[in-house]
Amino acid sequence: MLLKNYRMHQKELEKLWIEAFGDEQAFVNLIFDTPGTDVLVFSDMIGRKVVSALYLLPAKIVDDGVSLGGYYVYACATGNEFRNQGRMSRLILEAAEEAKIRGAGFLALVPGEESLYSYYERFGFKTAMYKCERNFSFTAFPNRENTEQILSCEEYFRLRGKALKRYFSLSGGGLRYLEAVLSFEGYYLLRCLNCVFTLMPGSDGLIELLSLDGGEVSKEKMNLLFSNPEEKELHYVSPYGREKKPFGMVMPLSTAVSAIELEDIYMNFALD
Repeated sequence: MLLKNYRMHQKELEKLWIEAFGDEQAFVNLIFDTPGTDVLVFSDMIGRKVVSALYLLPAKIVDDGVSLGGYYVYACATGNEFRNQGRMSRLILEAAEEAKIRGAGFLALVPGEESLYSYYERFGFKTAMYKCERNFSFTAFPNRENTEQILSCEEYFRLRGKALKRYFSLSGGGLRYLEAVLSFEGYYLLRCLNCVFTLMPGSDGLIELLSLDGGEVSKEKMNLLFSNPEEKELHYVSPYGREKKPFGMVMPLSTAVSAIELEDIYMNFALD
């Protein structure tokens, strides 16, 4: 059921989240304490005990400039002793029905493991989104001789949207929650040489790299962005590459979403 006042059950929800995912309390608190997330919380309960739960965050699919609103299904969890009883199946169907009532065009999610793709297909989810994993040799990044600009999450995603033709993104309150998560984890959103990228300082943690000019970032520009006198391997995500890795799934809830091709939507920031 949809918890209209989920704060009445927050302690139980937190307990299930920590049991299922092992996250620290401060991280779990973000979903409840970040202002304006507009999160919808669905739960199956026995008495006052939360035994299964999932969360919906506002999201969008943009197809050639047309924005279609929906929800991202997040943190699906069932207590160990209550699994294989159909509890999560009922919550997913309830969430889809509520999302449709609210005018959403889709539900989207990232399966936690390979075997779950077939599980979610039962409900009408289709593998629709991808990312490309790339490698580049580097030593330090970014090159401090270049001007860099630290961006807000809102500005980063505005610029990112201009560079992409077809993509999935959290939106509205979902984006506010993502900003809280990225800040908690210590990520920076940067702009340099007309590229935007997501970086965790002090590690090889480059999450995404996009050219605002469109297309793949050239090797020449990469060499300007990153200095590499002693080569290491840098792993990052891009919309461009020879091999597109399936990454996310979509359940269409409207004719508008059903009408678009659901095989070629770029997805990276998905709280997977």
